[in-house]
Amino acid sequence: MPSFFPRSLGRGIGLWIALLGAAAAAAEDGALSPRYPAGLDRLGILNQASEFYRQGELEEALKGFSYLAGLGIENGCLYYNLGNTYFRLGRLGEAILWYDRATRYLPRFRDLQVNYAYARNALADEEFRKPEYGGTLGFLLMLHGLFNVRECLTLTAAVFWLLAAAVLLRWFLPPGWAGAWLRIPCWILGIAFILLCFSSALKIYQHEYVVESIVMAPAVEVKTGPGPDFSTSFSLHEGTKVSLVQEQGDWVRITLPGNTTFNGWLPKSTIQTI
Repeated sequence: MPSFFPRSLGRGIGLWIALLGAAAAAAEDGALSPRYPAGLDRLGILNQASEFYRQGELEEALKGFSYLAGLGIENGCLYYNLGNTYFRLGRLGEAILWYDRATRYLPRFRDLQVNYAYARNALADEEFRKPEYGGTLGFLLMLHGLFNVRECLTLTAAVFWLLAAAVLLRWFLPPGWAGAWLRIPCWILGIAFILLCFSSALKIYQHEYVVESIVMAPAVEVKTGPGPDFSTSFSLHEGTKVSLVQEQGDWVRITLPGNTTFNGWLPKSTIQTI
């Protein structure tokens, strides 16, 4: 079952927000709902929004969480709270958007994975979902998704230095001892290093060159060309993820992740970039 309880940003992040927000408290006065006490710093806004959420006052909670996100605070737990709030309000597109943003910071957070899967199961466009793979490929893709870009690069560097140390030890130690104890670790570390290099390269490519968006309109017709006068190829609904291929004026050409046979043009105003 999904868990829709708000999540704290953690002591370190919370203290950072409080320090940044202390000087900005005056600017925040009047920027939120009158239900928020005047003079709150950013940590106070977070706590008040979480309390509104627990009390079921979702619109008030949304104002607080959205205000913090609008300040440019990048934090997976904040994005997770926004996803939960939007989902409970029945706004599936925004929920999927913020859950997806949260996964880039919290790829192994179990509650997020469960809630995100629960929200995706509510999508209308079942036939356009990204295909799931089994076997060895599915296992490797699962491992690939467990880490964000920074974590993957850190792991790659750590395995490289372990591999270098193992190779040097095998080179300098007596052949018999080194062959017995270091051959298998060297092979394991070598294979892990190659896989991590591929995973890191793929993550960097996805981060730098793949632009993904979420459909925000309840329903939108995907056209064969950049304009309303072109014929309709198919329709998409709120919450569906698309990849941007080309932009022309107020229209964008999109394709579906993992299913490039479905592509076409839709108005830029109907989607929001993740």
